Amino acid sequence: MHTWVIEPLAAGAAYTLTAPLPQGSGESGGTLYALVDSTGVVGESDEDNNRTAAGAPVCLAAEDAYEDDDSPAGAKPIAAGSPQARTFGWAGDRDYVLLNLTPGRFYVASTSGLAAGADTRLTLLAGNGQTALMSNDDVSGFSLASRLQFVTGGLMYLLIENWSPAAGGCGSGYAVEVDDAGPAPIFFLPLIRR
Repeated sequence: MHTWVIEPLAAGAAYTLTAPLPQGSGESGGTLYALVDSTGVVGESDEDNNRTAAGAPVCLAAEDAYEDDDSPAGAKPIAAGSPQARTFGWAGDRDYVLLNLTPGRFYVASTSGLAAGADTRLTLLAGNGQTALMSNDDVSGFSLASRLQFVTGGLMYLLIENWSPAAGGCGSGYAVEVDDAGPAPIFFLPLIRR
């Protein structure tokens, strides 16, 4: 990657370089260096000393197969019993999953396989994509994964967020799964007449 800045900088001034860094798949790391030279001003054959000695380490994470799922409108469906491997692609990334559930069934939605930078929070949303019905942060005191158990049906959404809004990118992968746990229990109350 090369980014050229053709404008004069005053002594002591700073310039921020921005450029897209495409990532094919998975995660890869490296270090970015800046090579600084002024055209025609610094006449030298060895320009290695113009490179910053301490580069900026970077880690690139490709978008998962379900992006752009940052709103209910972009949510992709999930089939019961079929986990999806996902990533919080950047800080503040929110992933929505479309649920089309059979009424009268008991469901368990859960996250697992959390990478070091992932701490999931699950929220079940009504069909309007806005109304929160239930939420879970940590399934237990020993796990940062999340789990919801519910009986419902029809069109709904599952929102998955990283507990830390500053975390995302490399090392923030997780899996989400929705399981059909069978018919919902039916409770009968005795009818008492006097």
